[in-house]
Amino acid sequence: MFNRVIQKPGLYDIIRQVDGKLSIGRFQNLPDMSVNSSICPTAAFLGPHADNHNILTELANEVLASIVDFRTGIWEGPSLYEDKEHKQSVQDLKHRFKGLLAYLEEHSTPFSSLRYLAHMTGDQLLPALAAYYAGMIYNSNNVTIQASTATTLLEMLTMRDLCDMVGFTRRPMFFDETSGIPDHMADPWAHITSDGSIANIEAVWSARESKLLPFAALEALTHNPDLKKAANLKVLTCDQRKVKLVDAEPWELWNLTRDERLLIPFHIAKLLGLKMEDTYQIWEILTHYDINAKGWQGFSQYFYDHQWPIVLIPSTAHYSWPKSVAVMGLGTGNAQNVMVDEIGRMNLSELRHKLDHALRNKQPILMTVSVFGSTEESAVDPLKGIISLRDEYRLKGLDFDIHVDAAWGGYFISTIRKEFKMEEVPNSMEGVNSLSCHSPFLDDTRQVLLNDYVVDQAKEICQADSITIDPHKMGYVQYPAGTILYKNGDVINLTTFTGTYIGSATDPTVGLFGLEGSRPGAAAAAVYFTHACLRPDYKGYGEVITRSLYNAKQFYAELLFIGHQDQFKTALLMPFDPSNYELVRDKILRKGLDEIRQDEEAMPVFRKLGPDQNIIDYGFNPIHHGVLNNKVDIYNQFTKKVYDKLRIKYDEEGRSQKNTQNQPELMLSMTTFMKKDYGDEFMKSFANQLGLTDTPIPDELNCLRSTIMSPFTSDIKELQHRGSYWPTLMTALADNVAMLVNA
Repeated sequence: MFNRVIQKPGLYDIIRQVDGKLSIGRFQNLPDMSVNSSICPTAAFLGPHADNHNILTELANEVLASIVDFRTGIWEGPSLYEDKEHKQSVQDLKHRFKGLLAYLEEHSTPFSSLRYLAHMTGDQLLPALAAYYAGMIYNSNNVTIQASTATTLLEMLTMRDLCDMVGFTRRPMFFDETSGIPDHMADPWAHITSDGSIANIEAVWSARESKLLPFAALEALTHNPDLKKAANLKVLTCDQRKVKLVDAEPWELWNLTRDERLLIPFHIAKLLGLKMEDTYQIWEILTHYDINAKGWQGFSQYFYDHQWPIVLIPSTAHYSWPKSVAVMGLGTGNAQNVMVDEIGRMNLSELRHKLDHALRNKQPILMTVSVFGSTEESAVDPLKGIISLRDEYRLKGLDFDIHVDAAWGGYFISTIRKEFKMEEVPNSMEGVNSLSCHSPFLDDTRQVLLNDYVVDQAKEICQADSITIDPHKMGYVQYPAGTILYKNGDVINLTTFTGTYIGSATDPTVGLFGLEGSRPGAAAAAVYFTHACLRPDYKGYGEVITRSLYNAKQFYAELLFIGHQDQFKTALLMPFDPSNYELVRDKILRKGLDEIRQDEEAMPVFRKLGPDQNIIDYGFNPIHHGVLNNKVDIYNQFTKKVYDKLRIKYDEEGRSQKNTQNQPELMLSMTTFMKKDYGDEFMKSFANQLGLTDTPIPDELNCLRSTIMSPFTSDIKELQHRGSYWPTLMTALADNVAMLVNA
């Protein structure tokens, strides 16, 4: 059997005790991750050559000592008897384990190598490795606090920390009409998921549930006699009109703002004379009428001319988005692409066109997705403009939720986040005002490596309704670790299920929310300890990510000056301003970060150099006998050859080439842009960069892709006194491309 459970107010409040320790509910003496300064980047990773292996060995030994003490210190029990069979079995185990290690060593991809410039996976943070190992052996399962009394609470602390990073805070939502004092404060909520795809699916699920909550309330008010006194309930439409819910047009109810939708149970409770802390009783009633209970068919009468809700996504969005609408029963055709501009950012003119069509045809929009760091183009969508459009269309009667898919780029926000500690959440209006009157972000961002456009979008993320952020990507924390963040945490009352054996919501827990049940507490331990060692601010995570950005911009600059330019033309998806050519060559290329920052002429140009984040897309178009190729199919075939040359693969006999003479000198990845997904503007721009100007706009263009995650590339010497590592990498790249041109 299953139960739908509602969370009671204050259950998840984090309180700072007199001695500085933290408590959640009745659980006290929780460790505060924000009391110490961040460790330096060189101590934060195992390192390209396992440089910090002694540290990891020491930490792992401490884990084993701890687990031995834990297991032997609880109560006495029988010991394993080491007979002959036992000893032989141990030898067999060791032999088989050596076989596994040998296989992994031969076939694994060397993500930590400085020569790996390919996919979105890099070296793991040392704190994450140690803490995951510890949590894994202690074997916590975060499905219920009954079985995970330690890591459940660590997850809550860490998710609150992530909400603080983006600027999600407690907000007053419901005011007493007489005193003006808030009766209800909405808290943000976040929990760990296995990855960003699950987080995105949950974002669509929560949007679906909250969009249809007004209709569930309408059904409840119509059919439940216990709610008779609330029949005159009025709601505030998105264009600021008060209407009776039972008399409202379906289109008006489709377009209530998310906060207004989630206030309906509190309005009903008020009309029934209930105390605000007893509103959970109304939530429990409404869950019998919501779409989770009734299914889509139960709400078919509220669709105008069979217009199903749609989700608007940029055409560069992750493949999890059509998957999300499929899982939610909307159909993949209702995940509608909004085409992008020439550098991969959502085109606001295209979005306006979609909004006009929806308004004209009364087609509900479940949400609009804004990507903060696309996984192929490293582009940041114009969130500020999307929010402005929503404000504009609300006045016309059309509203939609905004979700920011920051799975890849979310931790880049740390580069502009001020230092912060985990503070007690205020219950008073005065306390809330004291939090909101100060921006959580740096006032002066001239030394931040993100360009001004990206900084502006990052500061607007706290205006979104929900956010996906993956610690397992730019958080450098091993799988499984995605997260979903909600600005208004009341929405989790619509996505909460449990079984009787799991327990009720009388104690704080995290296993009731979302799609997953059992989740490893090791992931929570890893993210918690990483945040404790590297605070998600500009001095912690921000410093690591700044070095990654520095390397990405240096790689972009290196591509501008790559060798053998008489044999191929280099194209960059993010176009380069040729007026800065000499400045980049003289003041940026292979210059240290401190030197660039101190140069008032170089730093503004450096900030604008390259894409929005740290994924570089580029291509090489061959030149034969002094003539640049102008055939798309030849360019595409040549790009495949470059990719095939510079990647780890299996030879004809099925052996990995990583440990053979054919091992590549560096590793790249490849993607393919398609006109049907990207549109004419994008495809034409990249084709022009390649010099493919005398042909029709291509249907497909292959592209090389390098994700620069390492914070060390520019700091580590290849060999003694040989200078930066970049010349080695770039010479290898140029020589291999030239060789293929002449092959």
